[in-house]
Amino acid sequence: MEKSNIRFEHFLDYNIWCEAIKLLEAQIERKQHNKYYNNLSFFYYEKLASELELLKSKEYYNAKIANNLFYGLEKEFFAYNYTIPKTGVGLRKYAFFSLPMQVLYYAIGLYLVKLCQKLIEYNESTYHNINSFYGGKLYFDKNKLVLNPKNLYYKNHYDEFKGIVLDELEKLHSDSSNKVIIKLDIQNYFENIDIGILLNGILENNIPEKNKKMNFDQHTIDMISFYFKYLGEGEIGIPQSYSNIVSSYIGYLYLVFGDYTIYDSIYKIYEQGKIKYFRISRYIDDTYIILDFEEGTSKQIKSNITYDLINAIAEDYYTKFNLRFNKKLAVYLLEDEEDEEIEEIKKGFFSFYDGDEIFIEQPTKKEKKKKKNKKKDKKQEKTSTINYLPDLSALAVSQDDSIKAKKDIKAPEMFMNLMKLLPKLKDTTLVRVQEQADNPETKEVLQYVYDRNVFNLMSKPGIPEKLEEIFENFDWDLVRIFPKVFTILISLTKNAKEQFQNFWSEKQRITSFEADIIINYLAQNNFQNEDLLKKVATNPILKPIVSEFLNPVAIRQLDYFDLPHSWILHFSKDPNVYEQIRLRVYHQLLKDYSIALNHLLNELHAICRLLDPEASAKGNRYDANCVVSFLTNAKLPPQNVGKIRNLFDRRNKNPVSHPGGDNLVAWGVSESEYLDYYKAVKACLISLNKKFPLK
Repeated sequence: MEKSNIRFEHFLDYNIWCEAIKLLEAQIERKQHNKYYNNLSFFYYEKLASELELLKSKEYYNAKIANNLFYGLEKEFFAYNYTIPKTGVGLRKYAFFSLPMQVLYYAIGLYLVKLCQKLIEYNESTYHNINSFYGGKLYFDKNKLVLNPKNLYYKNHYDEFKGIVLDELEKLHSDSSNKVIIKLDIQNYFENIDIGILLNGILENNIPEKNKKMNFDQHTIDMISFYFKYLGEGEIGIPQSYSNIVSSYIGYLYLVFGDYTIYDSIYKIYEQGKIKYFRISRYIDDTYIILDFEEGTSKQIKSNITYDLINAIAEDYYTKFNLRFNKKLAVYLLEDEEDEEIEEIKKGFFSFYDGDEIFIEQPTKKEKKKKKNKKKDKKQEKTSTINYLPDLSALAVSQDDSIKAKKDIKAPEMFMNLMKLLPKLKDTTLVRVQEQADNPETKEVLQYVYDRNVFNLMSKPGIPEKLEEIFENFDWDLVRIFPKVFTILISLTKNAKEQFQNFWSEKQRITSFEADIIINYLAQNNFQNEDLLKKVATNPILKPIVSEFLNPVAIRQLDYFDLPHSWILHFSKDPNVYEQIRLRVYHQLLKDYSIALNHLLNELHAICRLLDPEASAKGNRYDANCVVSFLTNAKLPPQNVGKIRNLFDRRNKNPVSHPGGDNLVAWGVSESEYLDYYKAVKACLISLNKKFPLK
């Protein structure tokens, strides 16, 4: 096997690495204009943005990426897994990437974008009744990634998806008697994506010439699959992280083949003359299927066909994609003009996605000038929505106390509904949080705060004082209903803001739920309260993340066993060294210490073989005795040499190496035992670095 076949240079070239850096740079730049990027990860990347220049060098790519050495540089390339709350009391897995690891993850994603671009373009031009979106538009023009704000920000793409479904619903008002709508909802989607299934699907369905040109073969599949297993600590799934457009793309790509499955199942019905029209609309994993049956089809037949179709899709999704539907799957058998059912479907879009309207892209100076010129000849209304301030007295004595989410209402009415709702939530008990979190009307009204015009009204004179009244004697634990909404509102106040900070500072235990509230608050306030962030660090899972955030370093001078990078780079000529490093780090991460011990010893054995001037003469006979002799002649401390001799002996009594027998006892390696040998190998390598500096 050629050494390049097992290294990232086999498929991931320097150009894609550079385009990945440009993608991250573009997102960091947009943070100045778009609060969508006001989150833990992008505040961290913003601190380190200047170091991206160092990552752009060909030397960096060759020294750490092309040869797989990044696996051994655990301080520079890390992905810390933690959890954040779903709405209510659920949890989802999230990842916090170091800057170099984020670039590497983006690079692998862009490799898949480039690899599958022609396939996606063909599908879009062929299957007109399939519309799939993921909140971005990543594509290459020749060898350059096309970057602009609209391609990177979800809103336009989500609005297009929403528009397609809502347009279909509007048509139903005129003729709904033969329509059926199916809404598919997948359980823990990102955590159940099997990257191996995706990659083999691409190998089978993609253009063979493109696969060949980009070295997409079994070697590449194995390397990418291992990388995702490494990120997931041995589990399937793809990582989710803040504003991660690549994860959204991979999530979208995974179900491109699911779209085929649904299309094929429906087309069989279509060929039988049972339906005359259908459409599949998908946003990442949320899918709407609209079926239009032939005139005169009875309700019973429509019902039977629909449920047979759902069963077929469910079975295919499980057997082909390792996916299961959850209880939110819904079927709407529409008869005549059933406005209530249509409105129920529409409600799904109120909070279908975290549609942070306040996060709309703020225009650049050039865009502002262009927009100003367009409006030059238009008359402006004397009282704009933004400057209009509703009568606050209406909040005290209101003739209409109803709070109903409506479509296309103006900012003042949205503002009033929001201000009416907040005092009602103040009286909510903590045990009813889930009930409030699941209420679509509550979700919709609270999310009015994301509307830029409503947010501007919130900042007008008198409103912060009104918010102060609402938050007086407030149960701050209730913030968990919608952390982002409440932390935005609290950040507009002074006294409530101080009370909020004091409350969380005094919390005895910080779980994922409390940590998420604090982090959301800090993101609204530019992470200025370091003491509150340190409170988050009392959660042991989040402690290393906070430590990296407070002391950001992108490139480490000492990493692999605290040795200079230049020293370990000298061993790149032997792929066995880096392969042993890769496997040792992976099994160490999984706490498979019996396996990790074998790779730890193989790693040291391979390095000694490269350093020992007498090794070449011994060839394959360079064994344990040769290593011990070399270390002794190099004048390493006797205690250290003895520990390495014991390591060889322990390897031979490891059940991974030998099954045991009448005269040989084999037992598993414990964590403490492994760490003891790990320290011995580290001491040995540090001594060898001094004896053989390899400058």
